[in-house]
Amino acid sequence: MKTAIATTTRSDVTARLLISLGGIIAFAVLTGLAAQVRFYLPNNPVPVTLQTTIVLLAGLSLGARLGAASMLLYLALGVAGGQLFALQSETMDLLGWRYFWGPTGGFLVGFLLAQPLVGHLSRQRHFRGALAGTLAGTAMIFAAGLLWLGVWLNAGVVETLEIGLLPFLLPGLIKTLLVLGIAPLALRYLRPVFGPTGQPGT
Repeated sequence: MKTAIATTTRSDVTARLLISLGGIIAFAVLTGLAAQVRFYLPNNPVPVTLQTTIVLLAGLSLGARLGAASMLLYLALGVAGGQLFALQSETMDLLGWRYFWGPTGGFLVGFLLAQPLVGHLSRQRHFRGALAGTLAGTAMIFAAGLLWLGVWLNAGVVETLEIGLLPFLLPGLIKTLLVLGIAPLALRYLRPVFGPTGQPGT
């Protein structure tokens, strides 16, 4: 009996690890694919992409820890030359770690830093938490992105906001509404799968 229980426990642990790994890989790849859907605003080095949508959904679907792991994997694949960053396929000067010194490097760091906020605030799997997590995660992504963009541009606060924030308010609103539209499905069907022992992810 003890042997059977131990075998079942090991099988459950293995299955959960495989499910977690699958979620981590899936959102890392989806984030890279979303980076390829991009367009540029006039005289702006930062493209509009679908990445923020996937990044926020990663935190909502996987929780804080697995969401962070998915973004770490995404960054690692991009650094390894996986052509998963938005500007990577356009210039050889931004391969590997050098990409983080480009104009969008801060936003990439923000993808990772946003995961604990999104995952923690949405842990109870209700819409209010999803809204709070989405807004907090978006704020973190922009904060990290704008901080580095200002350094990269060697610009003041006003100029940095004019380039890195104001043109992205409308696209950001659209992506936020898209995330919130999908959030109930992510919280209901995905979050329980990736949460520890079937409970809301942390």
